[in-house]
Amino acid sequence: MLNPLRTYQVNAINSVREALQSGLKRIILQAPCGAGKTLMAASIVSSAKAKNKRVAFVVNRIGLVKQTSKVFNNSYITHGIIQGSNTRFAGSNIVVCSIATLARRGYPQDLDLLIIDESHACTSDSYTNLIKAYKDIPIIGLTATAYTRGLGRVFEWGKLFEKIVSAATISELTEQGFLVPFDVYAPDSPDLRNVKINRFGDYDEQQLGDVVDRPKLVGSIVENWKRLALGKSTVVFATNIAHSLHIAEEFVAAGISCEHIDCHTSEEDKAAILGRHSDGTTTVVTNVGILCEGHDNPRIEVMVLARPTRSLVRFIQMAGRALRPYPGKDRSLIIDHSGTVFLLGFPDEEHPLELDDGKKKEYDLESKVTEERLPRECPACHYVIPPGFGACPKCGATVAKKNKVKHEDGELKKLERQELSHADKQELWSSALGVRDARNEKRVAKGKTLLTEAWAANLYKSITHSWPSGLENKSCVPLESVVKRATANDIKFLHRRK
Repeated sequence: MLNPLRTYQVNAINSVREALQSGLKRIILQAPCGAGKTLMAASIVSSAKAKNKRVAFVVNRIGLVKQTSKVFNNSYITHGIIQGSNTRFAGSNIVVCSIATLARRGYPQDLDLLIIDESHACTSDSYTNLIKAYKDIPIIGLTATAYTRGLGRVFEWGKLFEKIVSAATISELTEQGFLVPFDVYAPDSPDLRNVKINRFGDYDEQQLGDVVDRPKLVGSIVENWKRLALGKSTVVFATNIAHSLHIAEEFVAAGISCEHIDCHTSEEDKAAILGRHSDGTTTVVTNVGILCEGHDNPRIEVMVLARPTRSLVRFIQMAGRALRPYPGKDRSLIIDHSGTVFLLGFPDEEHPLELDDGKKKEYDLESKVTEERLPRECPACHYVIPPGFGACPKCGATVAKKNKVKHEDGELKKLERQELSHADKQELWSSALGVRDARNEKRVAKGKTLLTEAWAANLYKSITHSWPSGLENKSCVPLESVVKRATANDIKFLHRRK
């Protein structure tokens, strides 16, 4: 290998091998954006190559074919490519493949190992057909978001993926200096109450565009960027192509070097635009979703989120664009013009590393919310209070309701993360378990199914926006605020079911 692997990368690779040696076939290797997933895959491929094994590395974007090929070349891995007119040496033992080309031309024969990049996309038909075809050989999926809905779905031929191996978390890599810390600034959220939710659980694109693509937004994107991030390399995520073009026009009108890319931009023009962005010639690039995955430009210091989303996967993928280290880059900046951070939390919060079976659940990681409400600051202790509380869960102070959001110019405010002490977290977790136990007593009497620890964990997360990792599983007489939150969650669920 050209570069030595980091300790967490070595440990992750060993864990993947142990899982495969135990008899499992389909493993997801989860690691944040910037953790070096392709480099870890290159190490695995290099070992397979030394044993004369045949390996296919499958990606979902043309740009990722080139990016992976570059990593393999730097790692001295000779390989072929199967991707449209760019196909060459397709009979090589190691091939980098486009999923679109494979779907049209058929799959390589006699594979010993299949590696799938951006494997959170594996719930689509093209990928499930691919995995089914190779279900009897080891398959390794690479992704930053292993909790995508349906990755653990069970088919008649077996489970899509069977186990997650986590290399590291965003927080861990930040502490070790492999990612940079970030600050978040955000205005009041746009009013999304009348925007429908599509069948994928996210906002309807057409209605969302009508809401956010207006001359006057809550906090002018360009003006706030000039105040907070002037001169810093920036990527902007917009709602749709028209929205992205309008934002780019505003930047250019303000004298800022800015370019737009979308799915209609040719590969040559796209490469040229991203090249100018990488070398600093262009300061800002706007797009809709082209740069969500696989875009590796460590110069980026700022991510502007102008597109509200309910998808945790999409949010974390977008935030990851600004977290890679770069000379002179001490911190990164997220400017949220969408209110998403109030709904999904900070991007480095811990999430459950468990495979989702795709079935509807009463309490789901990305469950539908019928009313968008913002966190509020406690006037007594300044704790940021999650939505749905009439009183501060930390000190008990009563907090007045906020007025409805108005669409008018305003200043962005820095979001300060108020950390709960370990004792506070334990009390809230024990209270959540206490609510579960109290409810189970009644359920036993009625012969109903008992609530699980996962139910309590979701209740805890709805309060703290994190999971109860590292806390003791002991229940107590629950705090009144936790009981009220459980009731509020019940009411939300009933409305959703209606």
